[in-house]
Amino acid sequence: MAWAFDQIPLPGLAQALDAAGIAVAALDDSDVTVGISGADAALAATGSLVLSSGSGRYRATTLLPTIHIAVIRESQIAA
Repeated sequence: MAWAFDQIPLPGLAQALDAAGIAVAALDDSDVTVGISGADAALAATGSLVLSSGSGRYRATTLLPTIHIAVIRESQIAA
């Protein structure tokens, strides 16, 4: 399960997953264990993420899977 790839700041992610044979699960798949998203900001002191939902930014991706992978840029990290 993942946000829309244009919402995740990692160029080539979709192609890399495809090349590795990793399929992105549908949003209604209850057996998903990993969710991949971007983030609006990250707070280093607490390990917190700031996430907003919207077009291509599915809330279920960050809430349902037991493992959440957030892709962030260094410029998004606040001390």
